[in-house]
Amino acid sequence: MLSLKPEDAITDLVKIVGGVDAEVVFVTCIDVNGDVGESECFASNTQPKNAIPIDQLYYLPEQIGASAVMLTSTSSGPIKKLHDCDVEFTRRVIEAGRKRGIAVWDHVLVAGDQFRSMSQCTDLWK
Repeated sequence: MLSLKPEDAITDLVKIVGGVDAEVVFVTCIDVNGDVGESECFASNTQPKNAIPIDQLYYLPEQIGASAVMLTSTSSGPIKKLHDCDVEFTRRVIEAGRKRGIAVWDHVLVAGDQFRSMSQCTDLWK
């Protein structure tokens, strides 16, 4: 069986998220070996991602026993600028994951065909 690492999945997730005209959040489960497993997608034409209850974001990862998750979502604006609502959403997701014993590998923001890694441009993982 071919294993897929989170960094290998980003290109495909960016194509999917960047090609949708809606607010999109993919929660991708990562197993104890660091391989990508199942994903769940949340999408809305009317609600921002911070309206999704955190418990819903962690439902699948908890059910399958994921050790980590990677989020891929629509950026709240132009990708060159870091937006406060994206930072706050990421902070909430990381804190909720810590309480559940599930690490957040990264949160990748997408705008069109461009993306930005929150783990590389913030200190939220320290």
